[in-house]
Amino acid sequence: MIGIYTTVFLVYKILNQSDKAQEDFTTAIKLASDKYQKNPQDYQNTLNLAVYLLASGDIEKAENLYREAAKAAPQTIINEAKRDLDEFLKAFPNSKAAESMRQLLTGNKTK
Repeated sequence: MIGIYTTVFLVYKILNQSDKAQEDFTTAIKLASDKYQKNPQDYQNTLNLAVYLLASGDIEKAENLYREAAKAAPQTIINEAKRDLDEFLKAFPNSKAAESMRQLLTGNKTK
């Protein structure tokens, strides 16, 4: 499920208020990164961090996290992340990076 930070970010981006969006995402990334450092097997958080990084433009880090989660996360969490990316793509239908991440998760092994 897309978190509050992602929702707020998407609204700011749609309204062309990128400075506010980036400020909120800096906070979201810090919180999720801290949590990731403590427990990288919390795949819900890992995928939240990945979408935050994707939305803020850090495509390489986002892709690394998506790849990591795709290898080990339960299918239910992968499915949720795919739905999050679907929502992202509704807001930004021309995002090739989001499409790529969605395909990466779609190719994930069945759990």
